[in-house]
Amino acid sequence: MRAHLHNAWYGLLDYAAYPVAMLCVAPTLLRHLGVSGYGIFAFGVAAVNIGAIVASGFGDANTQLIAKSRAAENITLIRVFVRCTLGIHLVLGTALMILGMVLSPWIAKKVTVAEPGSMQVCAEIFLIASIMVLFRSVETVAVSTQRAFESYADAITVSAVVRILTLVCAAVLASRGFSLQVIFITMAALSGAGTALQLWRVGQRVSFCSLVPSLQHQQTRALVAYGRFTWILALGAVIFSQVDRLLIGLSMGTAAVTAYSLAAQLAQPITGSAASALHFLFPHLAHRATHSGVGSVTRPTSRAFVCNAGLVLVEAIPLLLFGHFILRTWMGEQNAKLSEHILPLLVIASAFSALSVTGNYALLALGRARASSLITLASGCLMLTLALPLTSRWGTQGMAVARLISGMASLLVYLPVWRQLRAKHLPTPALALGQPAEQGALR
Repeated sequence: MRAHLHNAWYGLLDYAAYPVAMLCVAPTLLRHLGVSGYGIFAFGVAAVNIGAIVASGFGDANTQLIAKSRAAENITLIRVFVRCTLGIHLVLGTALMILGMVLSPWIAKKVTVAEPGSMQVCAEIFLIASIMVLFRSVETVAVSTQRAFESYADAITVSAVVRILTLVCAAVLASRGFSLQVIFITMAALSGAGTALQLWRVGQRVSFCSLVPSLQHQQTRALVAYGRFTWILALGAVIFSQVDRLLIGLSMGTAAVTAYSLAAQLAQPITGSAASALHFLFPHLAHRATHSGVGSVTRPTSRAFVCNAGLVLVEAIPLLLFGHFILRTWMGEQNAKLSEHILPLLVIASAFSALSVTGNYALLALGRARASSLITLASGCLMLTLALPLTSRWGTQGMAVARLISGMASLLVYLPVWRQLRAKHLPTPALALGQPAEQGALR
């Protein structure tokens, strides 16, 4: 239990470090960059987060397959999976980087339609953000490998420090009068340094030869067979958590992005903190189910859901009761008026989405990535379907309503969880080990 609490704490730290730091620096950035500049900054950060999640969607597949390989004490296969995942993420990250660079002029024109003088700055920010996507994609390989070893402290310490440092540097540079381009170049340099350090730590754990990218047929096929669904799951997470800001930016301009982002920054940590704090459940249940069968995960899954619901209530209730006061204290009376009318809707939407976390991790651990990904993608598509008509009618409040309905739909994930736990057997055969085991090599 102590190990699980330790991993839960570091998982929560991994998520909380960035949004808490963002909350702290947002007033400084808004004051020195202005509403338009902060809107471009928020748009660039959202683009990095979206691209990183889409480009690193095979990280959960890497975690699941390495967790199974640990159960078989096969260090050779673990190294092969790390190399193959690195190869896949390099391909995806590079493709998205190039796509972002090509589309940056068009996107900048759309975002700055009300302020054409900012178009060049926005285009350059998007170019830098595209490079950061590649760094984050590679970093995910290191993080997912460490998580498969249930060693969250090693994976998360570097991540948290780098993310906090990037935002602190952004605030300092903004207060000193530096341009948005300089701010994002500094953020990209720090992101690259953090990625290199993460890879160094993985090399120390599983050997540095595992950091040579590879696309070996059998193991790549196993990663793709499982990872295509975790990639869809990551895509669904992007649709729910990030695309709303891009859609608002493209349709309503940077001022609307600022108003929506301020409320979303307060509400979104409800989902993110639950997902991060309970992430240890994924490799733990996968390892447990491989050793002792599906029946052995029923009780820990139930307990995790109770903890999940408790965490959601602890975070959501204060925001519903005191959210307007927090906004006014945080951003000032004038800026708070931009966001306070949509905050309750976003808090409830985030709470519903957070309640689905335990179900998604249970399905991933039991090899039911397809069911989890399809439900997540369906709820995200529902939000997109509703977003255009509702936003056209009610503006940013319409987007918040679309997110609320999507969050409610995400709870359907518990239907396949209930069926799988009743079935008492894994839906797929155990991992076929394609490499000879090296006994005693795992830590």
